[in-house]
Amino acid sequence: MNEKDFGTMVFDFPKVLGSFTLEEMNQKVNYLKEFGFSHEDVGRLLAFKPQLMACSIEDRWKPLVKYLYYLGVQRDGMKRILAIKPMVYCVDLEATIVPKVRFLQDIGIREDAIGNMLVKFPSLLTYSLQKKIRPVVRS
Repeated sequence: MNEKDFGTMVFDFPKVLGSFTLEEMNQKVNYLKEFGFSHEDVGRLLAFKPQLMACSIEDRWKPLVKYLYYLGVQRDGMKRILAIKPMVYCVDLEATIVPKVRFLQDIGIREDAIGNMLVKFPSLLTYSLQKKIRPVVRS
């Protein structure tokens, strides 16, 4: 991470400086690299979304990855979601993502198509089901 990106990260999320051990940060960097990101890409990702450091690998990232894999999303698709909408990896799977996927299933979208749709439009996972998705579908 270059000096400017480091400054951006600290400005946006000062908690990153004193709240995490070097071991915790290295685990998260290494996990992100498993998606195929280069060391530099991980640096940029964390510079502009440092809140990812506050999200648990075990409680947030791994359950989401498992769920996306179940929906047919492969590593490249997960990387794309992470690159476009990284905060998806910090939201509560059961409370936020599963209800949206169930809704899409309920309106007749196949599971494999849902996975592809989420890769192409990861913002769907951050939209409000009640305020944004349902009203558009009902229109």
